[in-house]
Amino acid sequence: MARNGSGTFSIPNTFVSGNTITASGHNQNNSDIASEITNSVAADGQTSMTGPLKAANGTNASPTFTFASDTDTGGYRSGANEYSVAAGGTQITKVSSAGLDIKSGTLLFNGVSVTYPFVAEDLASNSVTTAKITDANVTLAKIADFTSGAFLVRYTNSTGVPQLGSFGTGLSLNTSTGVLTAPAFPPTALFKKLSILVASNTTVTVAADFVVTSDGTNYQSTAVSSTINLGTTGADALDTGTIAIDTWYAIWVVAKSDGTTKCVASTSASSPTMPSGYTYKARVGWVKTIHGSATLYGTYQFGRRAQYVVGVAQTSTAVTIGTTSGTSYTSITVIGGNVQQSYAPSTASVVFCSIYNSNSTATVAIAPNVSYGGATSTTNSPPIAGLPTSNGAYASGSIALETTTIQAIASAGTGNVFCNGWEDNI
Repeated sequence: MARNGSGTFSIPNTFVSGNTITASGHNQNNSDIASEITNSVAADGQTSMTGPLKAANGTNASPTFTFASDTDTGGYRSGANEYSVAAGGTQITKVSSAGLDIKSGTLLFNGVSVTYPFVAEDLASNSVTTAKITDANVTLAKIADFTSGAFLVRYTNSTGVPQLGSFGTGLSLNTSTGVLTAPAFPPTALFKKLSILVASNTTVTVAADFVVTSDGTNYQSTAVSSTINLGTTGADALDTGTIAIDTWYAIWVVAKSDGTTKCVASTSASSPTMPSGYTYKARVGWVKTIHGSATLYGTYQFGRRAQYVVGVAQTSTAVTIGTTSGTSYTSITVIGGNVQQSYAPSTASVVFCSIYNSNSTATVAIAPNVSYGGATSTTNSPPIAGLPTSNGAYASGSIALETTTIQAIASAGTGNVFCNGWEDNI
């Protein structure tokens, strides 16, 4: 062979000056030349390498493998065990034993431009395949927007792409500690525009813009629009049993976890029998049946204040709760005791009452206890007091209940005491 191990080609000259040129001499030299031409790479690309191609190092400005029309673009050796690609004289990528290093420029994935430096979620059209999130360095900050309270969730029982969740109103996030804080829970039975109206002898309408109910752990606020039929049991009815005489019935708003809201009437002020599926509850008021039959007194309640209404259901006249005469206070029961004579529910904190005496010389008064003076006392005047007129003495007002009784007095004749309503300590 005319080419040595270093690639040097020696001219295959076997001719000697003065000797006769023979065919064998020509054939030998031409065979060596033909062999080396065969071992050469054709410029038109007809041949391929059968061994490594050893090239010069090159630089980013003058790459080793470049193009006649673009000599500063191509590949070159940028260092020991490194191969780089340059474009326009600038190093773009470098491959080494450490991996692929993007040195400059813009990366495209499926036509989407990702500008260096880029992060993991930029890959594959700026989306993240959730099944492949295995790196702990993919932080929550990369898949959540704390400013707007949004984050990725899967809140339906199906497969598919992640969905957008929200912290909801009222929640606050400390971005330094990562602590999510809920607002203070509203009190159970908090309401807006509550009304409880006896509509007939056995029905009560309940309405509110909202009432807060609880299952003991969770709270929810729902609108209320119900008619309770105390002649039946279940939702919008008695919780259990049958309607009875002389009975106070607590009015409860009850709700399911999905927000479905109804009402029940119950003899229990703390634990009504809940209709099936209802787990949230709040007591919001009371109604009462009369002594003569299992039918309701006519009462209207707005907010926490309830009032007997003459002409509604069984309230045919003002509700008389007792009489008084003489110069000493008479104790009159308004809560408990003989249920027939109980005219305010067990949770009442205030009673609204009045007193009338037809005696034109009498004075009348109502007080929470016997420590008060009479109607004309100048040093210890009672909360409710009336002086005599030609038509008798009359007075009305409210008493904050200290006990289950109130005290009434009439200086002459007999005074009739009436209960006009109560305020519920919900």
